[in-house]
Amino acid sequence: MYIRVKEKPNGKKSIQIVQTEQTPNGPRQKILRHVGLAANEREVAEMKRLATKIKIDLECEANPVLPGLDRYDGHAAVAQADLEVHVQDLKETSRINDGFVEVFGKIYDDLKFNALLDDGGNVNEVLKACVLARLFEPGSKLATSQLLKEQFGADISEDRIYRMMDKVANQVEGIKDSIRHTTLAILDQTVEVAFFDVTTLYFESFSKDELRNFGFSKDCKFAQTQVVLALITTTQGLPLGYELFPGNTSEASTLIPVIKQIKEKFDVTKLCLVADRGMFNQDNLNQLQSLGVTFVVAAKLKALPQTLRSKILAAGDSFKPAVVNRDFCWIADFPKFRDNRRFIVTYSSKRAKKDESDRQKLLERLFKKASKDKKITVKKLISNAGTKKFISTPTNANSTIDDQKVLRDAEMDGLHGIATNDEAASAQSLLEKYRGLWTIEDAFRVNKHNLQMRPIFHWKPERIKAHIAICFIAYSLLKIAYYKINQTTKLSIEEIRHQLRLAQSSVVVDLASGNTFLLPSNQTSQQASIYEALGLKRQQRPKLIKR
Repeated sequence: MYIRVKEKPNGKKSIQIVQTEQTPNGPRQKILRHVGLAANEREVAEMKRLATKIKIDLECEANPVLPGLDRYDGHAAVAQADLEVHVQDLKETSRINDGFVEVFGKIYDDLKFNALLDDGGNVNEVLKACVLARLFEPGSKLATSQLLKEQFGADISEDRIYRMMDKVANQVEGIKDSIRHTTLAILDQTVEVAFFDVTTLYFESFSKDELRNFGFSKDCKFAQTQVVLALITTTQGLPLGYELFPGNTSEASTLIPVIKQIKEKFDVTKLCLVADRGMFNQDNLNQLQSLGVTFVVAAKLKALPQTLRSKILAAGDSFKPAVVNRDFCWIADFPKFRDNRRFIVTYSSKRAKKDESDRQKLLERLFKKASKDKKITVKKLISNAGTKKFISTPTNANSTIDDQKVLRDAEMDGLHGIATNDEAASAQSLLEKYRGLWTIEDAFRVNKHNLQMRPIFHWKPERIKAHIAICFIAYSLLKIAYYKINQTTKLSIEEIRHQLRLAQSSVVVDLASGNTFLLPSNQTSQQASIYEALGLKRQQRPKLIKR
């Protein structure tokens, strides 16, 4: 590979990066890059400097991204005498992480992502390296580049990462398909219950576009733009898919598009979908019914017509004692309660205390802004559903704390309901399914905190989509590893990451002979359990890697 300056008929000079290739007809020169045209010697010098930088990147792309994966395997056995060393001649030249490469790298390979991106230059290896880096320690693309060099011995420039992201943006659907197939394979193609929920991911940006926009922020970042992320998982937290929506999309309007896309991929008629009350509206429930999806969705009891509220409050004898997920509660079953749908209502004294406490906190905030006659200047109020809950607004200037609204709210303390189209299952089993919704909330916590999916610092839609896709791959590897490991050993996600960070190897050179050895760190019992759960065996003895 070299830089060629070729003069054109018009007197200008073309600066090119060229590589010689052997063909059946002899060597030929292949132009890898046209850097540009120069009109004078000063421009030639500038173009050559730029070409030199591009050439270095191209040469890096032609070499393995994670040399630790390649240079340490396949070495022939050598005579014992050749391996004799003296301690005083040994020097550690670097230390690399094995755990993340071996454990998460295996799951990545099982997902068949090694050929995901149709391009040369080891772009697939760049993607793999960036996914492993996000699992190890999430950071900016510059921080990722530095981390890969320090922890994995991989020299990947920031520019190469961005070039890889531009290609990932076009393969998002393929990524989701591969992950979903793996999830179904792990569960023997049987998914009986799926959880759906929505969150928001904010930007350190105040400029909106087709994707970034202002909307209701679940992180209370109302001044920043955001995107809306809808996620669907199994009861084990294994991912089935996700969709990205503009930041001003209401969460209720995300449900049906995601279910329709999932339905195109596998049979959802055997699936029970569980979602929170943000998805509870008649249009959503009707469409789920028409799609043949069984659903369990939290019901907005306080928004029910007064006749239905009264029916619940008058059903004292219908409430029966039960234990749901180790919590004692009272359950009442209302078949064909509203729109011919079954409602299941629970009462819990623990929830009643929380409802009362939440109401008192809100009232205390309102009373601080109110005069003695309970009137509040409208301008003093923050306009949201919680603020409006207990006030009436007779004029544009003043609001009044409404005692009737407070009493009406208190009537429902401790009550919670779900709506379902499943007429056969027991009320207790359906409630247990709903209680498992914490799984998807935990998925959002892992993505937002452990993998630092947000804040997002990209602004191009393609880069935003690529960033979310990379985080989704990382989350998938993490949950698949967690699921398999916890079949035999109970370890948290953070403990798994901690143990794999400790799985390192020292690269040691013998100054006398020039031989280079790989010395693995001592394996802990937890590491052994992790490797065994995934059918792996960690190298325990020193190994010659270079003579």
